[in-house]
Order: sequence, then C-alpha cells, then structure tokens
Amino acid sequence: MQANCYHRNVLALHYRNLSLAQGGRSKGKTNNNKKCFSSTGPSLRMVFHTISLFSFLFLLLLPRPLLFYSLKNCTTDAHDNSIVFCDNRELEIIPPDIPRTATYLDLSENQLTKISQNDLTGFIRLQTLSVRINVISQIEVGLNLARNKLRNLSDNMFDGLSHLSILDLSRNKIKSISKFAFYNLDNLQELNLWNNNLVDMSNIINILQNCPLLMILDLGENNLTALVSDDFPFPSLNLTTLDIGENGLRKVSVQSNIFNKLESLVLSANDPDLVWEVSDKALFNSLKSLHLEMNGFEFETYQLIFESVSSVETLYLRGTDSDLFNYATSLCITSYGIHRIRQTDLCGFTRLKDLDLGHNNISNIEDGAFSDLSALTSLTMSFNQLTNLTQHMFKGLFNVSRLDLSQNKIGSISKFAFEPLNELCTLILSNNHLVQSSDIANIVSHCPLLENLYLDNNKLTSLQSYGLSLPLLKVLHLAGNNLSLFEAENLPFVLLNLTKLDLRSNPLRKISVHSDVFPRLQSLELSFMSESVIEWDVPDKVFFQSLIILDLDLPI
Repeated sequence: MQANCYHRNVLALHYRNLSLAQGGRSKGKTNNNKKCFSSTGPSLRMVFHTISLFSFLFLLLLPRPLLFYSLKNCTTDAHDNSIVFCDNRELEIIPPDIPRTATYLDLSENQLTKISQNDLTGFIRLQTLSVRINVISQIEVGLNLARNKLRNLSDNMFDGLSHLSILDLSRNKIKSISKFAFYNLDNLQELNLWNNNLVDMSNIINILQNCPLLMILDLGENNLTALVSDDFPFPSLNLTTLDIGENGLRKVSVQSNIFNKLESLVLSANDPDLVWEVSDKALFNSLKSLHLEMNGFEFETYQLIFESVSSVETLYLRGTDSDLFNYATSLCITSYGIHRIRQTDLCGFTRLKDLDLGHNNISNIEDGAFSDLSALTSLTMSFNQLTNLTQHMFKGLFNVSRLDLSQNKIGSISKFAFEPLNELCTLILSNNHLVQSSDIANIVSHCPLLENLYLDNNKLTSLQSYGLSLPLLKVLHLAGNNLSLFEAENLPFVLLNLTKLDLRSNPLRKISVHSDVFPRLQSLELSFMSESVIEWDVPDKVFFQSLIILDLDLPI
C-alpha cells in the first residue's frame, strides 16, 4: 500500500508540490495525499532533493493533473469529443477540466449540491445539459435542473449559455422567475417546468419575452389558474406544444392569434368548473392533438371546446368521469381529422343515442371501441378512410337502427361484422369499393329488419343468390355500379316488400324478371348509357303490377 501510494503522489503532484523540495508542504493536498505523506514523507523529500535536471524535465512533460482527473471522472463519445458523460460517478462538484467545447454534458445521478459561479462559464457551444437526480439546492450561475430543490430563478442566471436549446427544470420547487432570468437564451427551443410551484402566469411571460424560438413548453403540475391571451404582450408565439395540465386551471380565454402555431395542447386534469372562452375557432387552426384526460368538465364545456378546435386530429378523453356523460344523448365530432377510434375513447357514453364521427380521417377502429354505446340508435361515419369492416368492429351496438358508412374506401366486410346489428333498419354504404355480392350477403344474414339499403356507387359487377330474405326491405339503391345483367332471381335476397329500386348509371344490357319477386314495387329508376340497348326480359306484366313510377334517364 505504501509503495503504491508513493508512486501515485510522484506522478500526480510533480511540479505542483515543488515546494516540498525546500521542505515545505503544499496547502492544496487532498486527504488522500496527507495519508500518503504520513507514511512516506521522508522518502518523498529525498526524491525531490536529489532529483536530476533531466528527471525534473521529464516530470514536467507528464500529463497535467487536470487531464488525469478528467480521465478518471468523465468520458467522451467515441465518435464525438464534444459529447461528455460524467453521470453516476458520485461527484460532489462539477469537474473543472470538462472541455469548454462540449455540446452535450451529462452530470446526472451524482451528489452535486450546488453550481458555483465558474462551474459552467465558457460553455459557449453547450446545447444539452443534464444534472437530474442530484441534491442541488444552490446555483450561482448556470442551469436549474430536474429533481432538485430550486425555488427562485434570478436575473442573468443562464448568462453565457446562449446556445442552449433544451433546458429541464422539472421536479423542483420553483415559485418565481425574475424578468431577466432567461436573458440571452435566444436559442432555447424546449423548456420543461413540469412539477414546480408556479402560480402567476407573469413568470411564464418573463420566459417567453426572452426566448423567441421556444417551441415546447411543459407547465404541467403547477398551480396556474388562468390562461388568458390578453395577458401576453406579443402578437403571436412560436409555441407548437403546450402542456398546462394538472394545474387546477379555471379559465382559458383566447381572443387573439397568439397560439396560431400551436399543434399540441394538454389540458388534462384541471378544474371541473373551467371557463372556456375562445372567440373564433381559427385561433387554434393549427391544433392537431388535444388532451382532455382526467377532467370533470360539464358537458357544455366539452361542446364549447370541440366547437373551437375543428382542426384536431387526435383527441384524448381517457379517464374522463363517465358520470358526466351519462345524460348525453347526442355527440357530434365532425371535421376534426381524427385518424382512429381507440377502445377507451368512447367509454362512459352509456346513454348516447346519436353519434356523428363523419368528415374525419378515421381508418382504424379498435375492436370493442363502441362496446359502451348500448343505447346508441344512430351512428354516422361517412367521409372517412375505412377500408374493411372487421368482425368485432360493431360490438355492443345492439340498438343501432341507422348506420351511415358512405364515402369511405370499404372493399371487404367480415362475415360476422354485422352480427350485433339485429335492429338495423337503414344502412348507407354508398360510394365505397365493394365488389363481391358475398359482402352484401354478410350484411343481410344478420339484419332481418333492414328497410333501406344504399349500395350505390360501388364496384359490384354481378349479383348472386344466397337464398336469404329481407322481408321488410323497401328501398334498394344499386345505382352507379358495374352491373351489366340484372336478374331478379339472382339477387342475394328475396324482396317481397320492395317499393323502390334504383338501377341508374349501370352498364346494363339486360333486365330479367321471371317471377313475382317485386309484388309491391312502386318506383323503378333506370338510365340508358350512350348508344346502349337494354334487353327487357319480363314475360308477364303482372310482375310489375304495382309499379307507379318508371323513371328513365335517357342520354341526350
């Protein structure tokens, strides 16, 4: 142990402790050095007294102590020396030898208690600094960091860090931010103030006035009570993401275009009596994502919110108090650009009777997404991007009597997709991509009460008999398909009560009715394609004995 200790001191102390040659002791010795000198002091004095000039020059050429210290406490990325890792090394102070050219510095999971005035001076290229999970309670100049005990941010606190782009101050106890605390942080783009003690929105204004490029701002879990656009002394902000959830927010008032770039807004878990005042939905015209989880708003408040954020594509309602929706009987969420309906998105709407999700971009509906909607009687999902109807898509919709799926891209229907829809009376599948008559049979086999069936403007080329019956069907629209032959006997179902049949805009060459399959048909609509001839194969006029209207669309 003594030999090793002696060797370490010769290498590490060299000319720094040259005063030992005159018999003096250095004031800069560490505790470890004292321990070593207590056992090897005389030997060291002998070495320095008898050292040759050559040996002295050799010692001067050895690596400097700071570099030796750096290698002991920090490492750099193998491919980029500006990325420095000093994490999880039980450091109590910030090593003074960290390269000032660092762009990324990780000092997390140490025992740092303070940041002194010179610790971070000169890091003019620093972009990302992490000092999370330390015990910092004091900072003179530098950064306030996650999971520490900071309470106040004073003027010029971040002076000299003008290239900083990401700053994490989450999980501190910050209550006040001075007017010039963020002065010179012109390049700051992301700021995390989640889980602090901020009360006054003026603190946030002090930040925004000094950080013109700030795009992402997390204010979640503070004590802010109002977001009022008139409080902000600027025409607009650069913010694209704002999290102000879990604040007890009582008022949101936006009367100017200050949030015209905002794409994501988090309002989760706020005051149930929130007042929502947005004068024009154009004020949130860039908003794509809206989080309303864990709220207890009145239903009227939700309606006001939905009416003023028409550009939203993704809406989060998870954990919303279902009791507040129990009395809701009608819900319209149209033109929001929604892409999918998740299993939990509609939980709690147990009394909902009318749901309109039309004019969105829905392409995916998770199985069981409608399972809570047992009281629903009308569902509209027109003008979306659905391509197929899966087996459990309509699970729980036992009372739906009207279903509108028009203007989608539906090309296939699972055999059991319509199994829950025993009460269905009107089905609108207009303007889709259906080709096979077997898909129609998959509908009919589960919907005995169907009265109105709209299959116009699909891609059906033929009709095949499946021996099924639709005894109550009154209206059948087959216009705009690719049918060249219409044989009544080959329909996928028997139509004893049909009163209206629309066959317009089909390339028909022949119409064949050889039995009394339409005893109550009153209206028949046909159109003749240019220069086409339709063979009329109806041997007995009794087959159309109830016909009142024959609508022939002739080419000009």
